[in-house]
Amino acid sequence: MKIETEKLKKLGKTLKELRIQNNLSFRDVDKLTGIDISTISRLEEAKGYRINALILNKLAKAYNVNPVSLLKIIDYVNEDDINQYLNITKSETSSINNNEIEILNENNSSYFPKKFIKLPDFPECKAVKINNRIFLYDDASPDNNDLGIFCIDNKIIVAFYYCLDDTITLKDFFTDFVSMTKKGSLSIFGKIKGIVDLFHQ
Repeated sequence: MKIETEKLKKLGKTLKELRIQNNLSFRDVDKLTGIDISTISRLEEAKGYRINALILNKLAKAYNVNPVSLLKIIDYVNEDDINQYLNITKSETSSINNNEIEILNENNSSYFPKKFIKLPDFPECKAVKINNRIFLYDDASPDNNDLGIFCIDNKIIVAFYYCLDDTITLKDFFTDFVSMTKKGSLSIFGKIKGIVDLFHQ
């Protein structure tokens, strides 16, 4: 698909901003999507006049955005297309609304409040997004060796939990780093009930 220069520039700027917001390098995106570094760079720098919609779809998935938001920039889809699609699928909205959930980020603040995503059936769960995964948890305190959600210095971490007397040992889910702390020096948010990998939905 051949695209106007200004729209290419706008798309390139948007793609770059999304990549940076997700703390991803060109190499990271290459590994996640299979799109080679030269193509990613070319898109961000608005070089060339043809866009592959399948590539944009892969990038949208990597950056956790709706691909329609990227396709609209280059006029691949327009409002009429979207409205027509919504009219066809509006009968499905009730099932989508059942998956409405507020997602926190690791800094303990709202990520995308009331964001619609495809979630497993855990209706009583809360959620936190860390490193391109969404962790679903309830308010139950984890038992020894359980995976839980904790808050230390206003930063949320996911870790395996072990408590002996007044000492809590945490093994970080991502790094396997083991730390020890006293009871009362951290907040226990809850016990992990499920994990959603945003790159494999």
